[in-house]
Amino acid sequence: MVIAIIGILIALLLPAVQAAREAARRMQCSNNLKQLGIALHNYHDTHQALPPGCLIPGNVLIANGKAVTDQQENLPRTPSGGSWNMISWPAFLLPYIEATALYEKVSFNEASFLPIDAVSTDKTAKTGTDLMSNEEVSLAVPATFKCPSGSQPAVKNTVKDYSANGGGNILRRAADGTETWTGVALPDRRFGQAGNSGLFNRASGYGFGDIVDGTSNTVAFIEAHSQRPLIRTDGRAYNPFIYTNPYTFGMAMTDNGNSRLIINAKISFADDNCRNAYGTHTGGVNAAVADGSVHFLSQTISHEYVYRAIMTRAGGESVSIP
Repeated sequence: MVIAIIGILIALLLPAVQAAREAARRMQCSNNLKQLGIALHNYHDTHQALPPGCLIPGNVLIANGKAVTDQQENLPRTPSGGSWNMISWPAFLLPYIEATALYEKVSFNEASFLPIDAVSTDKTAKTGTDLMSNEEVSLAVPATFKCPSGSQPAVKNTVKDYSANGGGNILRRAADGTETWTGVALPDRRFGQAGNSGLFNRASGYGFGDIVDGTSNTVAFIEAHSQRPLIRTDGRAYNPFIYTNPYTFGMAMTDNGNSRLIINAKISFADDNCRNAYGTHTGGVNAAVADGSVHFLSQTISHEYVYRAIMTRAGGESVSIP
């Protein structure tokens, strides 16, 4: 009888304990994004610009027959005979999240390193050329980039759970009231010239002054967990820490061409490059806003009129963060 009563009590308490733990994990995730938002402001104070979404290392350009000054030119996505293996935005923020020692180990002139797309358990395995130069950094993701509710790949501490805002389609309304959404890709961008509709792009250097829609109405970072551990059994995951190739990896978008990237929508293994906002918190995802605040975005918000609006820096929409 006593055992039965204890069993009932445990059954009653367990959901409450699990809910409390998830609330704590969600709060820690929110705190992580808060730290990234503060780091973004400190970076901007120092450089008068936001960090680039990613950069092609100089030696990689040279190896592909390109001058280092071609960084911002109209380069093809994948040059013949090699891969760009770019270094993405987290590397540039490391000094501003108290990870200066790790930052000093980053070789910005060498190819980035991908330990988890080759095999699930052997972290010494490589794909393509040997990318040893940034291996140590790639295997040491700071906790600030990891949501405690996120899944770990077989090779731990190699992926991040947040992506930078790469923008998406922009609403245009004609005089007769007809609405269309202009598809915005991620073209190469030279400093000071037009690029995508978000805050980050390859070799970008947007500033807070470019956020015409207002920093309090524009997302900077958003949860974008890899779904590969959820739909595969071999432990592989994506959204690697400082590796990106092509340059859309690690930059969240609202649209992929004519396909909408819905918050928390399940996607196929082939499409898992963490361009869609995805988390494991019930009902939505955490997002850091450009003004430094953090909000929980419901997965039920209007994709067309709200989500797209808060992911563009100068779309002209009159929409506030919900």
